[in-house]
Amino acid sequence: MSDGNASTVLYYTDMALGVYIYDISPNVFDQLSTFINCFLIHIMCLFGILGNVITIVILVYNGFTVATNIALIALAVSDLFYSVTQSLGRVQSIVYKFNPDLAYCFYSYYMVYIFAWNQCTITTSAYIVTAIAIERMIAVWFPFKVVHLITPIKMGCIVILLGVLTVVIYSPYAIYVQLDQRTLFVNKTVTWYKQNQPYINNVNFFEVYRTFVTIFSNVIIPLIIILVCCFVIILRLTLSNKTIKKMTLSEKRVRDLKSVKITLLVCLSLVVLVLIPLNALDIYLSYSQTNLISPRIQSVLMYLLQCVSQCSASTNFIIYVLFNPKFFSTYKKLFLLRCYMQ
Repeated sequence: MSDGNASTVLYYTDMALGVYIYDISPNVFDQLSTFINCFLIHIMCLFGILGNVITIVILVYNGFTVATNIALIALAVSDLFYSVTQSLGRVQSIVYKFNPDLAYCFYSYYMVYIFAWNQCTITTSAYIVTAIAIERMIAVWFPFKVVHLITPIKMGCIVILLGVLTVVIYSPYAIYVQLDQRTLFVNKTVTWYKQNQPYINNVNFFEVYRTFVTIFSNVIIPLIIILVCCFVIILRLTLSNKTIKKMTLSEKRVRDLKSVKITLLVCLSLVVLVLIPLNALDIYLSYSQTNLISPRIQSVLMYLLQCVSQCSASTNFIIYVLFNPKFFSTYKKLFLLRCYMQ
């Protein structure tokens, strides 16, 4: 299983030897790894933590009377946990500069106890975005019935069920590895992790299951649903644009249509920029037997894709501020005006 959070610690000791068509020098790899894992990703995670906390406060303040608000709160909570676990997964890169043994220990505990939750949260976010896409599609086609078809209570139950479903799907990941002692250098034993006996005894099942989770659960199912919803929404918006030219719609209806377009953009960006490339690279790292690109380049690509994934979890706050007048109004009331008055 490719952890997606491996850093200098892992590849200084486990990097495969061989001749590759595309490669970078160890010095360049070390510099890129240091910049991404010690600085860039932590800045993005910090922004994601602050942005999602503010988003949760604002959405809770606006109330639970709108079903979309419930889904957006759940999305912010999921992105918040993803930002926290993502940052924890890279702390060992900083620790390694001062105490390599402690870094190995920290990374091992992360892989055993936290990594599965990190993967669970990003998948939960994808599922919630999928639910939002479905709700927006219903809102576009049945604007007068959506409040009865999808109530806040129903949406709350949906996001809870999606969270439980994701935990169940990733439960085998939680028992995939265990702590171990490993000799990395001569007479040098450190805390590390290893595949546990249940995995070794059922390796074929676990690999097939992981492939199913990676391809179908994380990518294909959300992709198909979101694309279908986007197609239906675009079709409806096209018809609405023709209607707008013939009649004047209410200001609220125009705002709703604009909100749907923004939701459409967020859904598509999550799938195109995050889910597809991240899981495609994960499959390549797990099953490729070619010598096209070296492990160093593979690592850098995974680091960059993880940054893109973190960017997706960190930028929703900016999107809400820029394109949601009600959200910005509450943000200004709760934070900007109070800071100015102080």
